[in-house]
Amino acid sequence: MATAQRGDGYENGKGVPHAESFEAGTAATRADGGRFTGAPSLTKRTEGHMIKEIAFTAYPAADVGKLRKWYEDTLGLKFSGPYVEEGVEKYNEANIGGGYFSLMTHEWIERDPGSASGVVFEVDDIDKTVADLRGKGVEIDDPYATPVCKIASFDDPEGNKVSLHQVTV
Repeated sequence: MATAQRGDGYENGKGVPHAESFEAGTAATRADGGRFTGAPSLTKRTEGHMIKEIAFTAYPAADVGKLRKWYEDTLGLKFSGPYVEEGVEKYNEANIGGGYFSLMTHEWIERDPGSASGVVFEVDDIDKTVADLRGKGVEIDDPYATPVCKIASFDDPEGNKVSLHQVTV
């Protein structure tokens, strides 16, 4: 079984195993002995665990309303409704597959707009999605392949990194 060359399983600095680190047709194994599957673990939660689920992922925004509109128009997300203070949208969230992607005013989240980089949205056809986004004027990287998936990334209008993911195994 092939293993990543550097020993940490993340050869290309993009948080995924580098495709060239694995022999063609072999399973990918992390340095800790686990397998890269390209899908979340579906292990059963037992009593006594401190963390039971992810409540939401929040991206900082200078203008929550404007950024929300971009996510709606560009990615087709459906937000549940704003939390407003003094006429200004401060928070909003979209339910995606049982989890929540949120936009929050940067004063509340205490992070600069454009500093987020952790959300990765699952798509059925990354090549089509990339083409659709380019047609809407989004500057997006070409998808790159790993042994288990394809990934492409771009920045939202405030500079937060957004990634797309498609399982290929």
